[in-house]
Amino acid sequence: MNDTTQPAPFVGDRAELEHVRYFRTATGSVGEVAESAPGISSLPADAVEITVEEYRRVRHGLEASTEQLLADLEAADGERMRGDYEALLAAGIPAGTASRLTGYTAPEG
Repeated sequence: MNDTTQPAPFVGDRAELEHVRYFRTATGSVGEVAESAPGISSLPADAVEITVEEYRRVRHGLEASTEQLLADLEAADGERMRGDYEALLAAGIPAGTASRLTGYTAPEG
């Protein structure tokens, strides 16, 4: 390699890439393509190009929805564990064993 030849950018090294295109697919998901020059990469067949602002808005909404879903699943799991724990107690299983079996820790008091 001589002094005038630059190495190709490392894939994923955004500092070396000059252009980012944002898109939305027919399913509503969003993505981005980083290119060393505009138009080098093709977007998925069902995708339409969108602005960075729309990309950020949709992405933020999807992240918020995911966080809420996880919180709801954790709450439902906690209720399931508590119900199983209480059923074991009602069946005469000692609290310590019921806790280990269900993963539920009863509040102290």
